[in-house]
Amino acid sequence: MHLNETTDSPAISRKNLGFSVLSYFYKFKDDLLLHIHEMIRVTYGRDTSKVYYDVTDYYFEIKEADDFRKKGVSKKYRTSPVVQMGLLMDNSGLPITYRLFEGNTNNTNNSTTLMPVLHEFNDDYNFGRVIVKGPY
Repeated sequence: MHLNETTDSPAISRKNLGFSVLSYFYKFKDDLLLHIHEMIRVTYGRDTSKVYYDVTDYYFEIKEADDFRKKGVSKKYRTSPVVQMGLLMDNSGLPITYRLFEGNTNNTNNSTTLMPVLHEFNDDYNFGRVIVKGPY
């Protein structure tokens, strides 16, 4: 263990500090994203009369799946555990908000993730027409 020269406390590696900071901000994710959306709307006139929805997957190079990163459908046909991400974008293609889903969520036609995302976010973001990207 190394000591921090200025505080005599155990030093935190940059990697662990980064994860600690991310964990802290994750608690406020929805409030932060809504605040950023409002600032973009007020400052730049963000247009949400049409929003676009797409789902993609992220894989993890881990040996075993866990409670969230699970083996499931992957666009690249990977056998590694994945996480699904549903993303809403504005009329300019800028991200508005997102939601993560377990890797084994069957989402071949976006319907499994779309409705939960709309129910969760529509009141706060006031979406107009939602255009769904077709399945891969």
